[in-house]
Amino acid sequence: MSNLTPPTQSIHAEISAYLEALTTFNVAYAEAQENPHALYKYDVTYGKAYARVTCTGSNGAGQTSAHCFIALTENKMPLGSILKPKGWKAPTLNFPRGNVIGADYKITSSYGV
Repeated sequence: MSNLTPPTQSIHAEISAYLEALTTFNVAYAEAQENPHALYKYDVTYGKAYARVTCTGSNGAGQTSAHCFIALTENKMPLGSILKPKGWKAPTLNFPRGNVIGADYKITSSYGV
């Protein structure tokens, strides 16, 4: 954690809270569907400009995909912006889907934003 840049350190707790909210939503969804295979494991990887949130199906044993990206700098989007993935390596930059700072987001799906 010491190798994170100062802006990343300031929103690290916000990103962790977002992952917890995703997990809570996903557990409730899987229980409502009575489908244990609908459980996902969420993880985050930090880059220079974005944090990539990944989800792995079947409770961590399935295929991994990009769930969303979170802006770590204010270069192209506001700090903490939740962005839809364009692919594995990059987000779409048309508009943010929420912001992890201040929990300004609405989780509507376990599969992506």
